Amino acid sequence: MRIKRMSDVQTKKSLRRANPLRKHSMEAFNEFKFKAGELVDLFACYVDIRKGIPAGEGLRGATMQREDVKNCFDTIQSILLKEILNEQMNLYGDEEE
Repeated sequence: MRIKRMSDVQTKKSLRRANPLRKHSMEAFNEFKFKAGELVDLFACYVDIRKGIPAGEGLRGATMQREDVKNCFDTIQSILLKEILNEQMNLYGDEEE
């Protein structure tokens, strides 16, 4: 059984924000909802690994801090934004020519 992490309302809002004109089949809508949850789980793993200090061993600095999460998000966001821009360039090319 797949676990849903996003509500239908949150899913609709996210998809509309990306492109208000795009229509989605129910299968695509549900797949997006579940895959978004998987991305959240992957992000949690990434943040934990990047912390670099084992948890549960009483080591100083092992507690996750806001800055740890922000730094990891900034890294992931920059990677995704580069990919999005590359895809847009491939799709639309240089329209100024």
